[in-house]
Amino acid sequence: MFYFNSYQTPVKATLKFLSLLKVKVTANSVNESLQNLPDWPSLLCISDALNSWNVPNAAGKIGWTDIGQLPVPFMAYMYNPEHPIAVVTTVDDQNVEAYQHHFNKPTAPLPKKPGGATLCDLKGSLAANTHDAKR
Repeated sequence: MFYFNSYQTPVKATLKFLSLLKVKVTANSVNESLQNLPDWPSLLCISDALNSWNVPNAAGKIGWTDIGQLPVPFMAYMYNPEHPIAVVTTVDDQNVEAYQHHFNKPTAPLPKKPGGATLCDLKGSLAANTHDAKR
């Protein structure tokens, strides 16, 4: 656990996201892959790394009231400079649960104003409703 906590937030978020998708990668390979990409740290960087591990994904903006349309889990950029990325695992009428900060247990509810950019796995049933990121 010490080694996991020594990584920066985008790395920890990506590791949690990949573990939820049951993608086998090492923490060191995720850390190196992300930090060696030119857009580090960003959702575009994470998207590029996910592509390298053959994880279909899309990035875009979505309103807070529409996040229930996304397949879970997905990553969301938050207005929180210390912990800007959350991995959302549950969205329903009453609750939004996500891993954020230490990424060891989900927290609920998320702050009312996420950053708007989301990155989601396209294996979910609502994949047709997501838009590819424009590069």
